[in-house]
Amino acid sequence: MTPPEVFAIADAPRVADTPGWRVRVVDNLFPALQSAPPPLPALDAPVSRRRAAGVHEVIVEGPDHDLELADVSIGDIVDILGTWSARIAAAWAHPEVRHVMVFKNRGERAGASLPHPHSQLLATGVVPPFVATELRAARRGHTCTGRCPFCQIAVAEGTSSQRVILRHGGLIAFAHPAALFPYEVWIMPIAHAAEFTSVTHSGLHELAVTLRSVLRALRAALADPAFNLILHTAPRRSARTQPDSQYHWHIELVPRLGNIAGFEWGSGIAINHMPPEEAAMVLRQALEPPAARASPLRGTLLDCSRRG
Repeated sequence: MTPPEVFAIADAPRVADTPGWRVRVVDNLFPALQSAPPPLPALDAPVSRRRAAGVHEVIVEGPDHDLELADVSIGDIVDILGTWSARIAAAWAHPEVRHVMVFKNRGERAGASLPHPHSQLLATGVVPPFVATELRAARRGHTCTGRCPFCQIAVAEGTSSQRVILRHGGLIAFAHPAALFPYEVWIMPIAHAAEFTSVTHSGLHELAVTLRSVLRALRAALADPAFNLILHTAPRRSARTQPDSQYHWHIELVPRLGNIAGFEWGSGIAINHMPPEEAAMVLRQALEPPAARASPLRGTLLDCSRRG
């Protein structure tokens, strides 16, 4: 019932849309973006609009209906991450695309409408506001200090154990010092790297180990929460130019433990009761063998807000 396959990783040569695949990509059946959308209708309102031109794909992460990223082998996760990279590279071929985002909604509370493990790719003709804010900060940091602010964060977190959850190879996973959500985790390369598509196979292996470890820690500490995973990679200044080298790719992982309510929506101000140092400590403990862990986390989680 899915649209035709556009990409797949399989154990052996096969005909498209037949069994034997490990990871499979199809166009979204209900796309938010289209390769060639119809012209915009007339609108009698003082707003600015653009055609919803771009790419919207679904990455089916495996043939097993019940195995999540925290469950599968490191090799399987490398295949999934490699598919993300390949589809990001392919999306840049669209003439209007300026930004590509891969994201995963796991669980109904996180917005998932299908239970089969999957992620999505959206390639848009505009740079989203959150990413544009990060990009402006990156450019300002390069201009004022000659240094990437993402790199500064990675180095600063790497020299302190307070907020670090895991450091593996060239990657660091930490509770962001200005986290907007309880137990929000960032994973990023310590060395500067603007584009996710530049990550080597060995780098994907390091990321697979890091990502699975963090997901398992979240599952153990927070009773298998719903979550959103967002991969940010360098946008483009304009269509057909190269991605902005001043950006720094990273993954934001947000467990859905609370609700966004009136104050948060109306103000854009986050309410996060969980200090990142405490969140990191809980997740570090969850990485340890069961016998070495502290008692399970208990308490009430308050509302939290979108990043703004």
